[in-house]
Amino acid sequence: MSRVVVTSSVAAVGPSMDWYQEVGKSGKAPEDTKALDESDWSNDEPTDSIRGYRASKVKAEQKAWELSKELGISVVCVNPSFVIGPMLGSRTDGESVGFIKGLLDGTMKEKAAQGNLKGFPKGVVDVRDVSLAHVAAMEKEEADGKRFLLTSEAAYTNVKMAQMLSETGKLKAYPLPSESQEGQVGATFNTSRAKEILGFDPRPVEVSLKDMAFAAIRLGIVEQKFVRQAASKFGKVSDLAPDSRSVYLLGKVVSLGANEQTSTEVVIGDATGLVTLVLTSDEVKAIGNVGDIVEIRNAAVKMAKGFIRVFVGKWGKIAKHEGDAEVVPNKAKDMSATEYELVKS
Repeated sequence: MSRVVVTSSVAAVGPSMDWYQEVGKSGKAPEDTKALDESDWSNDEPTDSIRGYRASKVKAEQKAWELSKELGISVVCVNPSFVIGPMLGSRTDGESVGFIKGLLDGTMKEKAAQGNLKGFPKGVVDVRDVSLAHVAAMEKEEADGKRFLLTSEAAYTNVKMAQMLSETGKLKAYPLPSESQEGQVGATFNTSRAKEILGFDPRPVEVSLKDMAFAAIRLGIVEQKFVRQAASKFGKVSDLAPDSRSVYLLGKVVSLGANEQTSTEVVIGDATGLVTLVLTSDEVKAIGNVGDIVEIRNAAVKMAKGFIRVFVGKWGKIAKHEGDAEVVPNKAKDMSATEYELVKS
C-alpha cells in the first residue's frame, strides 16, 4: 500500500494559548501538568494571528485524516516543534533561519533592550532528526494511521538557547541576548511513541544550536566575528629552546642575510642575546631595515642541523614595532650559534 507522510506541526498538538493562561494562573510548574502527547489537540480559535496559525495547523491535519478515510490512503502525520539545526542554503526568509540570524547579529539583544523580546518557551527539534523520522514514518508498517510528536521534552526560551551558544568559545564574540520579557511557563512533551516506533533519538539541543550557528556563519548569513584577547607578553631570546611553540619576541634587527630562493636569514636581538629568523620574502618586507625594532608573535622554533632557527609561518605574525621601546641587542650571546644534540636520558 502506498503511504503519505504529512508534515504537520506541534502547533496542532498544543499547548494552546488557553493552556498558557490556565497554567500561569494556577501557579503550577509545567512539570506538574500533563505532558502533551499525540492524543492532544490545540483548541485555539482564530481570533488573532498566533491563534489563527495554530488553528490552521489543526484544520490542515484533520483534513489529512479525513482524506485518509475517504480515499483509503495510508497516512502518517509527524508533528515537529520549532526546527533548529544546520541549514543547507543562505535564504533568511524562513522562521528558523531568521531565529538564528537574530540571535547572532544582535537583533534579539536589541529587542530585549527595548522590551520587545517576548513570547513563551518552545519545544525544539533538529532538522536532521525530523528528516530521519520522515523516512521511518514511510518505512515502518506499525506507523500507519498514527501521528508522532517530534520535539525536545522540555521547552526553551530564546534567552536560554542564547546562553547555550554563549558557552561555546568561538561564539563569545556575538551579541547574544542575556535577558528578555519572555514568559517562563513552557509545556513538557511526551515523545515515547516516536522513540518506540520511529526510533526517534533527538540530538542534544546544545549540539543542534551550535551546528546551526556555525552553518549560519559558514554560509554568510551572519558576519564572522572573532574574540579579541590581550596580546601575549614578549619573551626573552635567551629563553628560547629547541622545538618551542607560541614564541613572542621584541627585538632589533641586527643583520639581513642574502636572499635565497625561498627565504632570507635575519638576525634580531634583545638584551639577552641574538637569534636567527628564517623569513619568506613577504615576511622580510614587513620588518624594514637593520636597526628597526620588530614584533614577532606566535612563531615557532625549529632545528636546522642542530641549530635554532625561528620561523613565523602562516599562524604567526611579524611586523615593525610601532611603540617607543628601546632595545639594545646583546651580541655576546647568539642562541643560533649554540649547537644542540639529542642524548639519551
